[in-house]
Amino acid sequence: MTRLALLFVAVVIAVGCEPRDTAPAIQGVSASDAAVIRSQMILGVEPAASASVIEVRDALEAADEGSENNRVAVVGQIGGMPNPYGADSQPDFPWVDGQAVFFLVDPTTATQFEGHQHEKGEECSFCLGKARDLADTVAMVQLRAEGSPVILARADDLLGLVEGTPVVVTGTARHELGMLIVEADGVHIKQTVKESGPQDGDAEPANP
Repeated sequence: MTRLALLFVAVVIAVGCEPRDTAPAIQGVSASDAAVIRSQMILGVEPAASASVIEVRDALEAADEGSENNRVAVVGQIGGMPNPYGADSQPDFPWVDGQAVFFLVDPTTATQFEGHQHEKGEECSFCLGKARDLADTVAMVQLRAEGSPVILARADDLLGLVEGTPVVVTGTARHELGMLIVEADGVHIKQTVKESGPQDGDAEPANP
């Protein structure tokens, strides 16, 4: 093998051994910016004195009209119900494509749909009608960085959120056109407790 050929092989091996950036690409936000946003928005400690979507909505409705910049901590579940707005209005419910927005469902509403899960687009007419009736128990959460406009990246990609997860959202809230809107600056992901099986020493159920 000639000296030039040996040099070419060495360059190829060196390039192939260089470390690559394995961070997943997020449409609309660079990997470095996404890391900063996550570090600022994901709350490790659950905020105290949180209120449900319905409780916050009712409190704002009872306040003077035009009241804004109400500091809140709202607890709920990301989605977990059929789309109450329809596929034409919000086709990616509980997310909004291209925007850091998600829909937060009141815990009592989410409970009503437990055991009635359907594939997207295959919901029964009963559940769809019930979801439409309960649309006012859902809040729109807009993730904003330090007072800036809504971040232009999907919320699940940006913060690693998963539909059906209980969270507490902090930020300012307003009631607009029948919908609770939260401009969020923090999200705490609540830990769910899984049911465990029989422990050592527990009596096994008797066979019939």
